Amino acid sequence: MENTEGDDAALREEAEKRRYTADLIERGEAVPEGTELPPGATHQTTTDEQGRTVVIRKRFSAG
Repeated sequence: MENTEGDDAALREEAEKRRYTADLIERGEAVPEGTELPPGATHQTTTDEQGRTVVIRKRFSAG
């Protein structure tokens, strides 16, 4: 029997990661790697070996 429950959980987790990254970018809280962080930005984005967008926290926001 196939493990569809585990597969479903993995798919949901990946979708949540993509949504979180998209939300950070949309709100201006993440900018591409190598870009100076503007006020309000807390993360930079980069691409991993598999071509996925990865966010890296660079600082915290008190606002």
